[in-house]
Amino acid sequence: MAAAATAGSRISTSGKIEERVVELIKAIEADKGKPVTPFNRIILRFPLMAKTLGAIKSIFDAADTDASGAVEYGELVTIMSELGATMNEAELTEVFHAADMYDDKKLSFREFLVGLALGSLLGLVPFTAATSDEKPAGLRTAGEKHVKLSAAEVVTSLKEKDGRAVMQTFHLFLEAYVTFDRRHTGILRRQEIEEAMLELTTAGATDGVGDRKQHPVPTEALAFLSEERFKELDFDDDGKCTFAEFVYAMTSWVGIEDPDEEGEEAAE
Repeated sequence: MAAAATAGSRISTSGKIEERVVELIKAIEADKGKPVTPFNRIILRFPLMAKTLGAIKSIFDAADTDASGAVEYGELVTIMSELGATMNEAELTEVFHAADMYDDKKLSFREFLVGLALGSLLGLVPFTAATSDEKPAGLRTAGEKHVKLSAAEVVTSLKEKDGRAVMQTFHLFLEAYVTFDRRHTGILRRQEIEEAMLELTTAGATDGVGDRKQHPVPTEALAFLSEERFKELDFDDDGKCTFAEFVYAMTSWVGIEDPDEEGEEAAE
């Protein structure tokens, strides 16, 4: 496990971690033999996904020793060490920066989930191995029954290096991303996201986005997708969406909020 180091400026999407995520996405898209969970079904799993991710908050809070509502680099080292992560210092620093959406050298809970998702999907956190025998094909969750655990069981499973329920949620994030990646580049562009949203909202389910036979009218997707959703995906307003940005948006979509966001909603 890497020792704590001072985090520098935020890395670009050309960093090694992002490149590895892009390659993983491309590999999944190239494997035509495995189905991807339709986005409509993923939406139906949002409540369970929120419960699973929310359970991780106790681990986050324990590392947030100053109760600031965020973890700094050294505190992230503590969490990853507790989870048995195998990241070296360079990888951990890169994950930290990729997850630091506001570039303020600290991670809110939602940003921490981005970092954990990146590390987990790339096999840098040991509980990844407990979820599948195949990579990357084993990342597919279509037809899989979602593991249901209590909050305490989720935390215990993570510490015992068996984060099956958490990994299923991260896999669904990845599959949702794949459904929008029409050009198979690993980076979402505004046009292809708009095309996917248009197909969902005008023509019903489409290949890779829904299941035309079983879900001819994806009502959840119709109600969910909007121009506002795209703005949430394009966090830095550069016309494209990286996987890190996508995960950050998805955590909000499933119902995870940071304390300051909860306060803003209450004020409204």
